[in-house]
Amino acid sequence: YAGGTLFLDKDNDSFEDPCCIIHGHNMAAGAMFGDLSCYLDADFFERNRTGTLLTPEYDYDIEVLASGVFDAYDSSVFRTGASASLDYIKENAVNVRDMDQIGHMLVLSTCYDDMTDNRTVVFCALVNKRKHR
Repeated sequence: YAGGTLFLDKDNDSFEDPCCIIHGHNMAAGAMFGDLSCYLDADFFERNRTGTLLTPEYDYDIEVLASGVFDAYDSSVFRTGASASLDYIKENAVNVRDMDQIGHMLVLSTCYDDMTDNRTVVFCALVNKRKHR
C-alpha cells in the first residue's frame, strides 16, 4: 500500500503487553488513521464508544476511553512497558470517560498536523479477547 501500514510499536511484543501502541498515518479521506481526529469532537466521542481490533489469531473488543493531542515524545503517554499514566491522561485529554478499571490499554496514534510532533491519540481498553474459530 502506497501510504504504508498500521504498525504495533517497536517496543511491543504482542497485544498481551499492558499497553500496546498502534501507529498509523493520518491519510486523506479517512484512510489509515485519518479519522482518529474525529474523536477530538465531544459529540463524536460520545457516540462512538466501542470497536473491534482484528488480529490473525484473536479478535478484541475495545472501549474508547479518552482522546487528545499529545507530543510524540511524551513518555507519560507513549510507554509500552506499563500502561500510560491514567491521572496524566485524565488531566490532559480533550475527552475522557471512566478509566479506573483498565487491564490492557490500547493506544492509537497518528499525526495531528504536518508541522509539529503533536499526535492525535485515542486511548482504549482491550476488554474481551476471542480466538478465531
